[in-house]
Amino acid sequence: EAFQDLESTYHITERLSQVVTKHGLPIFYLSRRIPPEWAKEVLLSNPYSYMQWSINTSNPDDLRRLSPGTFSMAELLTAVEEYSKAGIYTSFQINPIIPEVTTLEEIIQLVRLLAQAGGRHVIFKVIEESAPNREVLLKRLRSSHLEGVDRFEKLFTQYLGHQYYVRQDLRIEWFKALLQETRRLGITMSTCYEYYDNGDAGASL
Repeated sequence: EAFQDLESTYHITERLSQVVTKHGLPIFYLSRRIPPEWAKEVLLSNPYSYMQWSINTSNPDDLRRLSPGTFSMAELLTAVEEYSKAGIYTSFQINPIIPEVTTLEEIIQLVRLLAQAGGRHVIFKVIEESAPNREVLLKRLRSSHLEGVDRFEKLFTQYLGHQYYVRQDLRIEWFKALLQETRRLGITMSTCYEYYDNGDAGASL
């Protein structure tokens, strides 16, 4: 997290940003926080710099449980509008997507909100986990009192390259729907580390 609480004490991200700016290089920040004003100025100093936020649902209650300490939807959308009006390119990771805990309709609604605020690009990442940590993940989700965990567990069964994935038929179905929606909204999309069963250790989807 580039803008973690310790940044206000040690200023590591700010100092590194000054070095990047001094040499005329582009930079991008990836965060689940709203950046301070100086970061906006850094991004404006190079036309190839951009801001990327990570968020996983449009449901405000689930967002608070899945990403404690992050921004609210209202705070994010206000920042996206501000950055967009200033001419800063904004990108978003919807990550991790947890089917049944988060619905496809909630993800589509999130994409619409981001696009309406001026968002330009969305990256979709469906959750994956190593075999030893699969049960730990499920236990944590249940302890957060999230709905749909039992249904998610039934989908979280594809095993490739020592990792568990959500069934690829559902992932492909969702990606097709999301591609159609992003094209309708006039923004771009991509996926992140999504694999399909090629009979071996999996191949890039």
